[in-house]
Formats: sequence, C-alpha cells, structure tokens
Amino acid sequence: EQDAVETNPVKDIPKQKVIIKIKNVLTPEERLKIDKHLKEVDPDYRRFIHIFFHSGSRKTEMVRLKVSDVNLDKQNFKLLIKKGSQQREELRAIKNIALDFWKEQLKGSLPGDFVFSSNFMPGRRKTTAKHMSNRWKEYVKEGLGIDIDFYSLKHLNLDETSDILNAEAAAK
Repeated sequence: EQDAVETNPVKDIPKQKVIIKIKNVLTPEERLKIDKHLKEVDPDYRRFIHIFFHSGSRKTEMVRLKVSDVNLDKQNFKLLIKKGSQQREELRAIKNIALDFWKEQLKGSLPGDFVFSSNFMPGRRKTTAKHMSNRWKEYVKEGLGIDIDFYSLKHLNLDETSDILNAEAAAK
C-alpha cells in the first residue's frame, strides 16, 4: 500500500485447497441432556448458553457486551462487530423465548458492568471467549461425553432460524 517493497513474493503462491466439512450439531436429545445437567451444576452458565444460543452472536462479541448496551423494553442489544479492519455497531433482537433469561441475567447489574463477568454474572471485569469454551469442554465434552464443539450452538441456531425463514434472512 505504501510501496515499501516493489514486489509481493506471496502473491504468486497458489492458495491451498481446503475441504469445508459439515458441522456436527447437537441432537434434540443431547440439548435436553445438556440443559438438565447445566441446570444442576451451573445455572449461571446455563443461562449464558441460552442467551448465546438465541443471540446469533460470536463469543468475542458477547464478552464485550455491557449492561448499558441492552434494552429490555425494546428487546434488543447493541454489539460491536469487528471483522478484519472494519468495525460497526449492530442491533440484535432479544427473542421472546430468551427474554426471561436476559431479565434474570441483568438483575442487580449496573450500567457500566459487562453482561458476562468471570462467573457468567454481570460484573466490572469481562470474561473471555476462552473461558466460555473451557466451561463447555468441562461440562459437556468431558462431563457428559458429548463431543460437539461450543460453536455448534451458533450453527444450530442459524439452522433452526433458516428452517423458519430462509437462509439469507437467518444469516442477517
């Protein structure tokens, strides 16, 4: 961009072909088993899972979410979307099915709090995306022996939404 070098040696290297594999998603039975287990061992993480699932958001977006970005009356929340060098704010709907989880999550919180702190309750310090996945590994993969990745929740939500709408509307 600034003409610091005359040629780009990487430009002529062909891209490696990658096979895009079908993502494994949870069965309805596995979802019920996970929900029941989390209700017993970690209700706060369970609530996060429900909010995350219905949000259609990425983990990295959810860790940055502040209480002041959530509007329960209008049933939406504002996310900062970072893709490459671009950043933009986007409003996301809070589905009716998830509204009670959001209300419970925000009880007793302050506007400056992160919605999800280290214990998955609102707090001054945000949690990490890795912490979200580590809990999934502990409770689901190791605890229940279900070998499905945390991010399958995002794909599953997209699949369910596209069954109701169409794939383009679900992606939006």
